[in-house]
Amino acid sequence: MLRRVFLRAAGAVMLAGVVVQPARTQTQDIILFADESLKTSIEGANAFFLSENAFTVIVTYGPSAELARQLEGGAMADVFISAGPQAMDALAGRKLIETSSRADVVRKASVTYPVAVMTSSTNVLASIYVQWLTTPKAQPYFEKEGFTFLP
Repeated sequence: MLRRVFLRAAGAVMLAGVVVQPARTQTQDIILFADESLKTSIEGANAFFLSENAFTVIVTYGPSAELARQLEGGAMADVFISAGPQAMDALAGRKLIETSSRADVVRKASVTYPVAVMTSSTNVLASIYVQWLTTPKAQPYFEKEGFTFLP
């Protein structure tokens, strides 16, 4: 009987621990959706970002329109970089990006690449990462691949 009471109490404590825990703000890995044409530049920039900040950026590459469709469908990301404004504008129209975080990072030929934090992001580092991408520290990684750095 004492054992049953103990097990019930232990179960209640474990259940309460699961139910009562508050939502935590993510402060580790940054999840980035980026146009596939940026792959080499982003990999170089992210390696330097990791060395400076000790935070990893997990990247999903693909065509901007496809990535935007995935984000509209509920895919989780902290940051999105689009080739051209169309995909970013579509997300802005659905209020899926923080418009105040939006910035044009680079240009190649006539294509401008905007970046923004997703409204669904709970990662406090997302805005820091976006700001970092627009600093001269990230510039060489883009210019090496033929992009013109805009900020």
